Amino acid sequence: MSKNIENISVEIIPTMQTVSDCENRLWTGTFQLVWNDASEYYNDGKPLNLTPEIPQIAQELNEQKFTKEYLSERSYYTNFGKATKEFISEIISDLKEKFDENPSVLASVFPNGNKILFYSMLKKDFSFIYEFDVIGDFKFGQNPVLVSYFGIDTNSKASLRDNVEILFYNDLTDFALKLKTEVGDEVILWRTDLNLTFENYWSKLVENIQEYDGDTELFKTDRVRIPVVDLLQTVTFKELQGKLIKSDMISEAIETVDFKMNNKGVKLKSEAVLASKKIAPKRGTNYFFNDKFVLFMVEQGQQVPYFALRVSDIEKLNNTRK
Repeated sequence: MSKNIENISVEIIPTMQTVSDCENRLWTGTFQLVWNDASEYYNDGKPLNLTPEIPQIAQELNEQKFTKEYLSERSYYTNFGKATKEFISEIISDLKEKFDENPSVLASVFPNGNKILFYSMLKKDFSFIYEFDVIGDFKFGQNPVLVSYFGIDTNSKASLRDNVEILFYNDLTDFALKLKTEVGDEVILWRTDLNLTFENYWSKLVENIQEYDGDTELFKTDRVRIPVVDLLQTVTFKELQGKLIKSDMISEAIETVDFKMNNKGVKLKSEAVLASKKIAPKRGTNYFFNDKFVLFMVEQGQQVPYFALRVSDIEKLNNTRK
């Protein structure tokens, strides 16, 4: 994505195929869900054609490589409609009932009946089969600051090893583990120095797993150290703001991610908002039909016109009487 990333701790990217120069980056399917709903609303599920030009981010979102079919119904919520106070209240009520959660990004959306609001929330809250041990504080990479780790040590209970499956092992800098959970969700960790898009990471990971034929269980002397992760980040996809979808202009394109992983399990809450509004004519706007235009005539109350005209060259048209 084309932006200054020097001061970004972690960059939220819109799709798995998005290229980013940020060393720390993340993706969730939340914004893709609102984009898919917008595609359904404006174009029967087909790609959205933004004007005056379609940015790379929209081209990637239009591929819709992530859909609701990849999630259990209990883990997400989506809704869209006119951004009235009543509709926003409906979303708040629904989220309270389904997730016992309050939305955070809706505070940035000013109620406006001329706006169409697309909203989604993705929520995951699960525990590992057994709580991992708290291992202690150690360095991460070349950073001298110590961070907290959890995992398995040589004196850990044997049952903790049932939490872990070895997906593949090539060497000390290239291996992957699966952490098992009580609800069936899988946490996959891949230690690698490769710098790829998430899409290419995933395909390479699958390839490595398929080629691996070694042990999948930890030995008694094996140790596991995983850093505690605790992040909260919000992004505004500015490349989309101000772009036109037909006669509507995108006014908000926001995603927020709240992610925590420790020795007990994982908590994820992500929200996304896409809002579009009708363009209000400015005073002094010139409505000049001085180039190609189309004209229709229709009786009042009828659904079908009885006359249609496209004008490309008015001189030729007006010379037909001669």
